Amino acid sequence: MSVSPYAGAQTSAPASDTISLRYATIVHGYHVIDTTASYILQPWGYGATANLTTVGLASWFLTVNLTATVEGRFVGEKTSPVVYDSHGYSRGHNRHVHLVFDHDGPHITAQTPKDDDREPLPSEPLHASMDILSALGSLLHHLETRQSCDVSGSVFDGLRLMQIDAHGPRNDTVPEERDPYYTGSLMRCDFTGRQIGGFVQGSSHKAIQASPHPGAAWFKKIDDGHIIPVRIEFSHPKLGQLILVLQSPPRITHGNDVRPLPK
Repeated sequence: MSVSPYAGAQTSAPASDTISLRYATIVHGYHVIDTTASYILQPWGYGATANLTTVGLASWFLTVNLTATVEGRFVGEKTSPVVYDSHGYSRGHNRHVHLVFDHDGPHITAQTPKDDDREPLPSEPLHASMDILSALGSLLHHLETRQSCDVSGSVFDGLRLMQIDAHGPRNDTVPEERDPYYTGSLMRCDFTGRQIGGFVQGSSHKAIQASPHPGAAWFKKIDDGHIIPVRIEFSHPKLGQLILVLQSPPRITHGNDVRPLPK
């Protein structure tokens, strides 16, 4: 799994650590997906890769193997994605979406399969939107630089447009089910998400999707100053409660030096 920082940014900034994490994704109490992620955060920009793969008994009746990558930059308090790509197998199809961002917002340069059976997207929040990996990078950047997760914005995945509002942090004990790697009192950020565009025409689920769905994320600041997402949970309008739990020590790569972190 590789991560590259935004190629158009200044290269005189010092090299940054690549942080690699592994999560168990829990749906209805079952570990159904392994999620791995690697990312770089620099003062000027970020890069990230995430992969989702079904595991165990879930793979008998559900197949997911998706990889997403992003590159972007930070300009003051603004997070500006440059390019986002997601590809792989999900929901019975090979899927691919490629987004390029500029001052006019996201542009879809590749999308398979096509899905034209959706309501028009509201132009203003679409223009200001970012992808989901950039939204997570923005939250981490705010925590590291401002000790705050008070961020809001719209998130676009190529089909659906979401409004996300986060606030915090506050100290809270992380739940200990599903063998989290870190336990105890951590920083907690709460958020809500709701779909605001890209609804399937005539969908009977529109009211549920458009209602606010709560979530929370717990973070730990480790010895070298990095802030690590330990647990993320949120209410999905169709799947119910989804939980991601960090399962192993973060791995920090600096050049060719890979260092698993102690607890």
